[in-house]
Amino acid sequence: MSGTELANCCDNAEFYPPPVMQIADPLMPVLGPVFGNVVFREGHLEPPAAREAILAQLEPMDLLALSSKNRLSGKTLPGLFGHVVLYLGSEDDLKRAGLWDDPAVVPHHTAIRNGMYFIEADTNGVHLSDANHALATDALSILRLKTGCGTDRCDARAAFATLGREYDFTFDGTDPTKLYCTELAQIGLPGVDLPDRRLYDYTLMLPDDLVALVLADKSELKLVTHFTGTEKGWSETGRSGAMSELKGWWREAAVQPIPGQRRTLE
Repeated sequence: MSGTELANCCDNAEFYPPPVMQIADPLMPVLGPVFGNVVFREGHLEPPAAREAILAQLEPMDLLALSSKNRLSGKTLPGLFGHVVLYLGSEDDLKRAGLWDDPAVVPHHTAIRNGMYFIEADTNGVHLSDANHALATDALSILRLKTGCGTDRCDARAAFATLGREYDFTFDGTDPTKLYCTELAQIGLPGVDLPDRRLYDYTLMLPDDLVALVLADKSELKLVTHFTGTEKGWSETGRSGAMSELKGWWREAAVQPIPGQRRTLE
């Protein structure tokens, strides 16, 4: 991100000493579900008015980057954003796209009619979610293809076909039978070049890298808007809010690092 407003964002994300990660790696299939299901409090964007405001902005195949510091997983992962989900759309949206009667979609008609409009890969595997679950977060950015969805850019059918797969605790992008969140996003948005990096022994896609490139206008995606919540309330803060929060998280991490972080940010 050199030469941009986010010049120091996302650098040096190896917060934990390598020996700690070597011990944790084989335990992640056991520890991961525990971390993923520990919730400290409600998300700041959970009030019904916030949820409705977010839903009003969404279009099919939008990608949402979530900052969920109300969860243990959100506090232990590096970065402001710890998770991404895809918005597939409603029954009407899928009918307009000619997908409602697709064999990959038909088994999920009841779930979609019950508001399961999102797909995500988390510690419970790849599954559909409703707004109450998907938007139970503190802040989020809505990202959308600049040129719109085409058959070579978006593939909701392929995303539906991943439902039921296990979560990839090893972040191994070469194993399609198990997926983590940004890996699922890449399947749903095959025409988008999502950024990856080498982190410890993994090659993976961090949500912060994705949002940072969007904010720097170096991505095929654009920022639709950003929502921010605190204990005092929520608001739609747009690009300035996303920029401020992302810069602030990495600035604070440099001052008060997680144990083992290398201090290189200035």
